[in-house]
Amino acid sequence: MSIDINQFLDTFYEESFEGLDTMETELLALTPGEADEESINTIFRAAHSIKGGSGTFGLTVVSDFTHVLETLLDEMRDGRREVTQPAVDLMLASVDVLRDMLSALRDGNEIDAPRVADVHGQLEALLKGAEAGAGEGETVLEAAPVEQEQAGSSRWTIEFKPFSHLFKSGNDPVRIMMELADLGTVRASVNLDALPELDLLDPEECYLSWFIEVEGDISEEQLKDVFAWVEDDCELSFERGQIEASAAADQDVAATEDVPPTRQGNEEGEAKPPSPAAPPANQAAAAKKAQGGESGSIRVGIDKVDALINMVGELVITQSMLN
Repeated sequence: MSIDINQFLDTFYEESFEGLDTMETELLALTPGEADEESINTIFRAAHSIKGGSGTFGLTVVSDFTHVLETLLDEMRDGRREVTQPAVDLMLASVDVLRDMLSALRDGNEIDAPRVADVHGQLEALLKGAEAGAGEGETVLEAAPVEQEQAGSSRWTIEFKPFSHLFKSGNDPVRIMMELADLGTVRASVNLDALPELDLLDPEECYLSWFIEVEGDISEEQLKDVFAWVEDDCELSFERGQIEASAAADQDVAATEDVPPTRQGNEEGEAKPPSPAAPPANQAAAAKKAQGGESGSIRVGIDKVDALINMVGELVITQSMLN
């Protein structure tokens, strides 16, 4: 059984061009110094979608360029950077560059690398505080430094239950976990209760769900951005708690900056169950496990889950060939 990735890529290009049109319309409507918060959020979401999609399809030249633009927009919507006319003009130029880049990639043509590098450099300069095209008498604004919250960091508990058709939409839970790891420390446990016997398994269907903990100085909006591409293809819930700095220092950390947690166990590699000190959001899940007698989930590394999914797909294909 084979999946034609081009059908997803064509959809990505179509949605990206629509997103660029939206960005252009909203940017042209902005009034410097009086920018509407919803307009900035709309522009940000479009840029975020293009960055996420291009990363999924390996279009790194697009995702790297969009990342800088996304960071600039993130500072504006958080109120850390004022919306100025030079900034708006540069973002409009960035939209034109992105449109040309995507058109070239779609049509198999060469990208105008010097132009991309020039605008990319202007965006980075703007992020460092130098306003693009600022003339005499204009105020040059620098982004306020972001103070990392050392005490009382957030612990987010996420219940992520993809619908069975998730893979057919071109989305991959592994990439979502990787984006979460960019925000903070990630712990994840996968639920295998819905996984059928091998002869009944369809490799294009998603049977897994996850309980995820993310610790760090993270807002709900940041988490929603990570799941923006799959919000209509899953059941999703967020619950926020607080952890004290001293408690965080004493915890046995299951995963650090690398996503996600490595398997914990004895020398033979036997997996250990999650720590019994579960946060309140996981108490319902823990009670359900207790009633069922045996746990329906184990803690494993995402790299192992990814490899398992690939192996299962290969086994199904091989079984079909043998039959």
